[in-house]
Formats: sequence, C-alpha cells, structure tokens
Amino acid sequence: LTLRHAEGFGNINAMLSLGRGGMLLATNRGLLVCRLSTGDCRPMAGGGQLSDNLIHALMRDAAGTLWVMTNNEGVSYLPDPDKGFLFEPMVYNGNRLIVHAFAETPDGRLWLGTSHGLFRPGSEPMPVAVRGQDIQCLTVFGHDVAAGSKQDGLTFIDGAGNEARFAYSPDKPYTLASNNVQSLLVAHDGQLYVGTNWGLSRYDRATHNFYGYLQISSMTP
Repeated sequence: LTLRHAEGFGNINAMLSLGRGGMLLATNRGLLVCRLSTGDCRPMAGGGQLSDNLIHALMRDAAGTLWVMTNNEGVSYLPDPDKGFLFEPMVYNGNRLIVHAFAETPDGRLWLGTSHGLFRPGSEPMPVAVRGQDIQCLTVFGHDVAAGSKQDGLTFIDGAGNEARFAYSPDKPYTLASNNVQSLLVAHDGQLYVGTNWGLSRYDRATHNFYGYLQISSMTP
C-alpha cells in the first residue's frame, strides 16, 4: 500500500482507526486522514487548527471525543467533528508539560502521562502519581493504571493512588529488561507485555516476575 499526499509530514507517531477503511495518523506536522482502499491521505479537515502539530498520541474515549496529545501545547480534544479543537494548556511550575500518553480507566477517569509525572486534566494541573518521572506510555491493567517511564521502570497505580514500582536489577532474576519502558500492551488474554529499549517482557501478576521474550544484543547498532 502506497500512501499518497503524505509527503513531508515526518514520522508517524500514532494511529487510530476511523472505521470503514479509514485511519487517522498523528505525525510531526499534524493529523492525516487516510483511506486504506485508495491509499489517499489528506490533512484532517473540519478539525480546526492545532496549536502544536507535533503529535505523540491519539485516543477516542467512550463518548467519542478525540483526544490529541502534543509535544509542547498539552492536550487538544475534538468533542464534535463539525467543531474546532478546544485547547487546554498543561502548565506545571511555570513549565509546559510534554504529554506522551493517555489512558481512561473504567470509572471514566482520565490520566495523562507527561514529562513530569502522571496528571489528571483540570484547571490547575498537579501530578497525582510518579512525580518527576518522564512517563512515556500508559495502559489500564485490571483496576490499575500502568505507567512506563524513561528512566524509572514500570509503576502500577491503584484506585486509591498507591504506587508499586518495578525496575531492572542486575542482581535479581526476572526483573525488567531495562528501566527505559517505551510501550505497554494488554493482550486479549489479560497478559501485560512491556517493551523496553533492551527487549520485550511479559509481567506475571501472581509472582511479580518479568519473563523475557526478546533481548536486544549489545552489538545491535
């Protein structure tokens, strides 16, 4: 499949199915709507203007709202395709937060993984967990939120705000392959897979062990 009219948009950082053979692509230069049957890609129409076109993540919540996580301008959301984006800045201690990831728990609570920890949307953003960590990915795992950071491993946050952190250790077996957690996936069977810069692991909730599936050689360029 060759995508037409997609030149110059840089990296594809996230994808979201639009149904009926459509796909929304988040790039370094904005949003692209692609039709897989024709390979045609166009800048998103009717979505207003984003204040920052470097987009890290996309999500559509249970109400159908489209959420767009950007590099420097926080979170934008599109509650109705016929309306423009509404901008909600994310500023903490005078610094704009880089929003890397997004998750919604079954109770409807929204969670934002940022460059300064885990936040909840609000008029006065404050970190609610894993403060100071650069959160790269989020997923809902049972009743917990799982947060993968750039340097501090994997943290589970339960509904009461309690945190359980897991990190790589050269002295213990069955730990994370690396503390740089870059992706998380809950499979159809409920297993949690953790992607790091040094390989892929599966987390066993009963034993709290991590079992490696793929290790990256130190000789890999």
